[in-house]
Amino acid sequence: MKMKRFIKMMLFFAVAFTLAGCYSTGLSLREKGSFNYSNFIYGLYNRNDSKAEAIKKVKTPIKLAVAQVGENTPPDIMVKMLEKEGYLVSEVMALPAGGNDIDYYNNERKSGSQEIENRMDKMRRLAKDLGTDYIFLFGGSSDIGTSSNWLGFFDITIVGAFVIPSQKITAEGRAAGALVEVESGKVVLTVNSEDSKTAYASSANLSGQHDAVLISMRNDLVDRLSKELIKKLSFYSGDI
Repeated sequence: MKMKRFIKMMLFFAVAFTLAGCYSTGLSLREKGSFNYSNFIYGLYNRNDSKAEAIKKVKTPIKLAVAQVGENTPPDIMVKMLEKEGYLVSEVMALPAGGNDIDYYNNERKSGSQEIENRMDKMRRLAKDLGTDYIFLFGGSSDIGTSSNWLGFFDITIVGAFVIPSQKITAEGRAAGALVEVESGKVVLTVNSEDSKTAYASSANLSGQHDAVLISMRNDLVDRLSKELIKKLSFYSGDI
């Protein structure tokens, strides 16, 4: 009986510790591989435009379309925050920027680049049909890791595995956004934000706490990015 109990405990901890380690994702879980914020922005500049016009200065209030790379709609927290700034943004519309039709990890990078470039062209045309002046496109990256501390010694007991905070969760994230002029496809300003989170969890509760930390950090990144955008738009309006 003791041997069976020992084997069951070892299997339990084997499952728990498979969650340990480190991995990276985009700001959205669907922002991955070649389908990322950087490629979307540089996709605007793939064509060699010898007749490029000078970028016009932003004149507030603007009609704004908002899109998050990897998502069919941007976070509601960002949309509502921008809607409150009526003197800067007269209208906010959500645009889809998700897409699972790209083979993210293939070796045909040229094909993937062309697909993203086409996506940006379509996004601009949609934004123009909706009557917006600019698109705010954003994305980012998230890194999260888990490590055991000395309290892991107590995980040899069932009670300890469920109660003792033997696992340290560390997350770091960066978000970036660009205000794109719909008519020209030029980037007129960029903003960015950073955040980090640390939390402790028991081995048995590691998975749930792990996801909670990641969600909290992403929400804070979006909140900070929204405030940075409002700050820069306020600068253009002459309010700061």
